[in-house]
Amino acid sequence: MHLFDKQLNIAFKLLFIICLSLLSVRFFNTISFLEPLHVQTGGAEDTSFIGIWYIKNGILGYDHFLKFNIDISNPNIFSLFHYNWLFYHLNSFSVIISQKLFNLSDLWLPTIVRINCFILSFFSFWIFCNSLNLLNKNKLSFFFSFFLIFGPLTGYWVISGKPDIFYIFFEILAIYTILRTQNNRNYLNITIILVLLYFSWSIKQTSIVTISSFAFYLLWRKRFNFFVYITFVFSIFLVLTKILGPHQLFESIFWQGGAAISLNFNHFFKIFLDSLSKGLIVYAGLFCISINIFLKNNISSYYKSLNENQVFLIIGILFSTSQILFSFHYGSAVNYYYPFFIYSGLFLFSEIDNLVKNKNLSNLLLSSVYIQIVLIFFVFIGIKGSTSPIKYKNIKEFRKCVYDLKAPILSDHKPYYRLPWITPDNNPILITMMYENFIKDLNFEDTPVYKEVKKGSFETLIISERNKYNLEKYTLERKCNSLYGAKVKIYIKNQ
Repeated sequence: MHLFDKQLNIAFKLLFIICLSLLSVRFFNTISFLEPLHVQTGGAEDTSFIGIWYIKNGILGYDHFLKFNIDISNPNIFSLFHYNWLFYHLNSFSVIISQKLFNLSDLWLPTIVRINCFILSFFSFWIFCNSLNLLNKNKLSFFFSFFLIFGPLTGYWVISGKPDIFYIFFEILAIYTILRTQNNRNYLNITIILVLLYFSWSIKQTSIVTISSFAFYLLWRKRFNFFVYITFVFSIFLVLTKILGPHQLFESIFWQGGAAISLNFNHFFKIFLDSLSKGLIVYAGLFCISINIFLKNNISSYYKSLNENQVFLIIGILFSTSQILFSFHYGSAVNYYYPFFIYSGLFLFSEIDNLVKNKNLSNLLLSSVYIQIVLIFFVFIGIKGSTSPIKYKNIKEFRKCVYDLKAPILSDHKPYYRLPWITPDNNPILITMMYENFIKDLNFEDTPVYKEVKKGSFETLIISERNKYNLEKYTLERKCNSLYGAKVKIYIKNQ
């Protein structure tokens, strides 16, 4: 074995150990099989759980905001369903089965969804590893796949209540099928790929990278029959979803009438730096490949040397930058970079043998692995990131305090406490990320919820700041402990 190969092998084994250690600590701080843990791994996670619960119980659909019986302008801003239909239905079905098999209450719903996410993460890791081996049979495929799927880039996302790992699973499986059938293209495997990519889109509506990349690749290679076929069939899938899917589905998942759009360059730059620190190896590898191409001084010759799979992956890298542009949206996170890292990681692995031939480039790649290890170590010592999610330890106490409240309820404090199995079931949960984005430039007294409180549209208010609202139509009933012992006030509508 070449000396550098040994060094890179050692470095990736060390990377695997520290990634596994971080994953293990976070997993056991987030998921317990003995009791339902009440934790939050990221923002807006609560709305995923609420949506799954409503679909599971058949109470509300994508048009739930039309059923509040409250006269509110621009109701789309109150949508709970930010993601596509399959995410909620897939998880609600799993929750129903798990609850029946193990006799679990709704308090276990977040745990079940997190376990679903972790299982799909494991399968994503396995499929990605096999995809790497299709491109380049190398013993590093296991470690590199583990880093990309279970490392700092995904972090808590592999055990979260969010849809990203769910759609990534179907997208990676579709990419694997594309790579594996490259020399055996026919309508059967094209159809299988289309179904997988429709499932991916049905989890999260922004999952359009691979279907776009594959279509463009076929067009680039002048496979017009296949290009027309996938364009037509995928369009049919979308039309049928619009016709047969839940009422108001498209209105809810496509920007809530513009309420979801909020662009911020500083936020975009922050997310980019975050992706840089969590995916340094991939960035360094792409840089090395670029330098290697530049040194050859013949881009045309390099392109001709690429095989069909590599051409497809380059197209995927280019199309995946569209997701990066979406991270200008305030509320986005490093998950918007996942498709880019998937395609870039695959392409990097296909070129790794060429990189090791240049001592300087191979040393740069090796250094990036060790720097990545140091950056992950910083998480353990608290410099960047955390090993434990936010924990809510007083849920039983809070549930007892609010169990008898009348709906409709306005719950305006820590999001997790608004979950319908904690606060009474018919809680409409009006304060959402979309709503907060919609009102950011409004005088608070001009906001829809303020006006509804002033009119007395709610039977009960659970609020943390008494002076935010006009409470002339309400009477203070009691106080309940919220996060870290903070008090929330319970107001009851005057009779």
